[in-house]
Amino acid sequence: MAWVGLWACGVALSAQGQAPAVAPVAAPARIASPEIHADNSVTFRLAAPRATTVAVRGDWPGGASANTTTPMVKGEKGVWSATVGPLKPDIWSYTFLVDGVSMPDASNPHGNHERQYDSQFLIPAPETYNFEAHDVAHGTVSAIWYSSPTATIPRRRAMVYTPPGYEAGKNRYPVLYLLYQEEEGWLTQGRAAVLLDNLIASGKARPMIVVMPSSRSEHVVTASYLDEPLPSAKNLPLNEVPQDMAEVTRKGGGGVGTPAMLTNAQSIAQDLVPFIDKTYRTKPDRNNRAIAGLSSPGAEAFYTGMTHLNTFAWIGAFSGGFPTLPGVSVWIDGPSDPEQYIGFDLKRTVDPAKIAALMPDMNSKANLRLLYLAVGSNDPLITTQNIMKKLLDEKGVKYISLEVPGYHHEWRFWRWCLNDFVPRLFQDAK
Repeated sequence: MAWVGLWACGVALSAQGQAPAVAPVAAPARIASPEIHADNSVTFRLAAPRATTVAVRGDWPGGASANTTTPMVKGEKGVWSATVGPLKPDIWSYTFLVDGVSMPDASNPHGNHERQYDSQFLIPAPETYNFEAHDVAHGTVSAIWYSSPTATIPRRRAMVYTPPGYEAGKNRYPVLYLLYQEEEGWLTQGRAAVLLDNLIASGKARPMIVVMPSSRSEHVVTASYLDEPLPSAKNLPLNEVPQDMAEVTRKGGGGVGTPAMLTNAQSIAQDLVPFIDKTYRTKPDRNNRAIAGLSSPGAEAFYTGMTHLNTFAWIGAFSGGFPTLPGVSVWIDGPSDPEQYIGFDLKRTVDPAKIAALMPDMNSKANLRLLYLAVGSNDPLITTQNIMKKLLDEKGVKYISLEVPGYHHEWRFWRWCLNDFVPRLFQDAK
């Protein structure tokens, strides 16, 4: 009541002329940004009347790298604008550069969850249908915590998608383990839950559980979950003093490019899979388990599957970052036309003999239901994929290899891969 009384008093004083009246301020008109035109060109707008320079930087083709920067022109009332395209139907990310400082588009509620100063938009078309939420039955996404004694982490977080009808039913389901550097990426950037809903609703994919853990053995939880992330495994007290790097790795230290990648593979197979089979209504056999990932986590998925053939019968590597596996990389001269490649490891690939030594069961007896390799034609890792194909041929391992034109090392391609990979899974499994 005191607050009301003070407010009433302030009004009275103003009415008596003892306080200056405050003129009402008109709300600014809403700015349409981004505006997608009929020809798939896109106009961006930003109100920044005091800015000196403004540009829009997006991940569409046209620049000298993965990002294209387009200057914006200042118009009436300090509203800057620029039009790009036409663009191919897809999900695109962009940011505004205001006097050199990155900022999201305040007029666009759709953000890039990995880079908080980026915004996103989708140009719809039949080929992007599965990346859009539709009026279909929806699955459930849960955040679960599990113990990872293999990596000496008391609790780790993973995201789990259960298909429509799971909660009300009694059926058991096959499981796809989908790897990324942190557990939320496939949901936010990859649109995994939306894609699964649509594929299952259309009958193109079998209903399945999808488990999305971190691919890094030292990660407990994605950094966006807590202001101060929980301690990583490498900071936990050890029972003994490590004598070498292998022992540090066994205890959970290190990351991409170190033996810790192999530790995480053990953690997935020995800690996470049993937990999921105990907690969810799964079909707990190799014919009903798949594992896949992108980039370095794609190489880790490949390694995990190949070293646990009694656990997984379906393996997928999207832009597989095999040079990041410990002890297998070699330097090369690189292509004569490097400007057309965007991504990592332009001058690095793998030694096939070291890959074979790392995965001794990679041979004709592997008996995989599916080994899926995919890479964009403009990804530097296409060199490594060709070496892996030759090695698999020599070892008598059957596989599917795709080199898809127009893509580089990017989420646009990995969403495409997931959309192509999931319908292939479990179709003949019982």
